[in-house]
Amino acid sequence: MPVEPNVYELNAPDVVSETFDGQAVILNLATGHYYSLGGIAGPLWNLLIGRHTTDAILASVAAQQPHLVQQASALVAQLLSFGLIQESQQPSSQAAIDVSWTNAPPTIEAFEDLAELIAADPVHDVDLEAGWPVLRPQP
Repeated sequence: MPVEPNVYELNAPDVVSETFDGQAVILNLATGHYYSLGGIAGPLWNLLIGRHTTDAILASVAAQQPHLVQQASALVAQLLSFGLIQESQQPSSQAAIDVSWTNAPPTIEAFEDLAELIAADPVHDVDLEAGWPVLRPQP
């Protein structure tokens, strides 16, 4: 199946995320770095990992908050550079984007203070199907 342009998904299994009250928290288990997304970055993240095209997401932002489109586009590039999202092999979502974009610009905060502790924890290397104590095959 060909990869659709501008369609992304969570870079699993190395990346996990959770959204709390519109703010996304993302953990890269491979690096031990974690991230906090604020402003419109939380809803944008959820749409990205839900496989909406970046074009559709940015068009939605442009319709409500045109002054934030460039910052939203830059955030997508940052998420890619941090290895948090990857091109999706699945088709894009055709669901309508129903988000009330706030006037709060997208923010991303990166934290490295727990990197050594997270990297030392073998649980993130567990085979997803077999579970503990079977480790994932290493490349």
